[in-house]
Formats: sequence, structure tokens, C-alpha cells
Amino acid sequence: MKITLVLVLITGACLALDPDAGPLSQRTCDPVEPETDDWIISITSMNDVSLAWGTELRGCDFFEGELFVTDYTLDSIFAVNPNTGGKTFGMPCPPEIPQVLGICCYSIPAESFIYINDWDTDTEIYVYSTVSGWSYAFNNPAAEPRGMDFDPSLNIWEIDAASHDLYVLDIGGAVSESWTLSELPSGYACGCSVFPFGSDLGVIIGGYEYPDFYFYSFDGSTLEYLGAAPVPQAASSSYGISWSDLTQSFYWIYKDAGLSFRLCEFTVEFEVTLDQTTWGAVKAGF
Repeated sequence: MKITLVLVLITGACLALDPDAGPLSQRTCDPVEPETDDWIISITSMNDVSLAWGTELRGCDFFEGELFVTDYTLDSIFAVNPNTGGKTFGMPCPPEIPQVLGICCYSIPAESFIYINDWDTDTEIYVYSTVSGWSYAFNNPAAEPRGMDFDPSLNIWEIDAASHDLYVLDIGGAVSESWTLSELPSGYACGCSVFPFGSDLGVIIGGYEYPDFYFYSFDGSTLEYLGAAPVPQAASSSYGISWSDLTQSFYWIYKDAGLSFRLCEFTVEFEVTLDQTTWGAVKAGF
């Protein structure tokens, strides 16, 4: 039984060149094999486009047909065409968020919302409404917040860079779940996104220097580690990742060996290697 998704991934000699990436890890960025007995995770590269206009791009979220990307040097959010990498418009962040990184978005009839966090000097989360503009949302439970994403129930999933704590928050800021991801290597985590995984929720985590992406599933009560997939393209640093229900793909921001920003798309395939009754619901969904 196989489960196929489309993702964005990167690889290479990943160096901590950015102040938000934390101290340089001793870990090298040589690709490794998946670290699970239950799943074989295979990745096939897809579209790859330039984001050379970017200054210090970090977080991203696919929203209403475009990729919304944060730039902490410009303290701004940009909408990007995911097929070409060209930006279509930009919007400044509030001064209370001077080092923007994480971003996640959702809509209700007649109103859309963008939530952002700050990786450095501020532990607050702010929200933009298409009706009322920017406002304070709530204090961030993460000490060193990075990537964020909304799940279908409008819970925010957020990764902490140094502690590797993964939080689940409601839109009022109340923490409903949290875990320390012991499978992550040393160095700072950065990217965080959720995606459909059978009847469960899948979670993907990346890091500035990580040679792999790390995959989890959440059945509503238990977070289970699925394994790691080696990154397939050369990169000096890796940043935000986002799943798109529209295209059934992930989009990933990274820097290439020449330190230029790029956006990649790729497929990932999960193949079951053990027949476990606990995965019956997942298998039945595909």
C-alpha cells in the first residue's frame, strides 16, 4: 500500500549563515536513509523557481492560489506566484513584529486572516484582518518561535527552534497540545506544515541545517513519528514549507549554493513496510 503526496524539499551543505538559525550545529548535511521501520519515504523533485528578489525570506503559507512569504529584513509579507516565483504584491508588518518569520492564513465568508510571529525580539502573535487591519492576537507560548500552519479545525501548529517543542494552539492562543520532538537533530528547527494523511493529520518539520525532513501523524490524540526523508537538492539553508490543498503539493523556500532564494516543489511517497492494524484507517483512506 502506497500513499502519494506532492511536497517541496531541499538538500546540500547547509550552513548556519543566518542570525535566526542559531549556533552552528556539528551535524553535517549528508543525506541519510529514512529512520523508520514502518514507512519507506521517497521523494521526487518537481518544479524549482527563483525567488531572487527576496532579501531574507523565511516563512510561507499557500493561501487562495498564492504563496504568502515573510521577509524579516523588509518587515513585510509578499504574495508569490508559486509557478513562476514572481511576487504580485507586498504588505508591511506591524512595528510590533520587527523580525517576522512564521505565517499562516485562513478565510471565513467576507473576511480573511493572516497570523504572524516574531523569531527574535517579540513573543507576541499578531493577526491581520481584511476588514479591520492589524491587531494583537495573543502571547506566543514558544520562546523561539519559527514556522506556523493552520489545520482544518483552525488550530495553529507552531515549532520552537531550539527546544524542538511543537505546539497546537486555538485562534485565541490557548495551548491544546504540545510535544518535544526528540527525533529532530541538533540545530534549529524552522519549517512547520500540516497536510492530510489518510484519516489523520500529517506534520512535516524542517530545519536550517537539517539534511532531512521529519514526518509525523496525528490521530486527534497521539502524535506518531513516521520517519525522515533526505533532501534531494543542494542548498545552503532551508526555511519555510507549506502544503496546498489546491495543488496537492508542498512549497519550500531555500537558499542555493550561490545564496540565492529558490522555491521548490516535489512529490513524496509513503510506502507501508509492516502490516500494522493501527494503520488500518490510513490504508483504507487511499
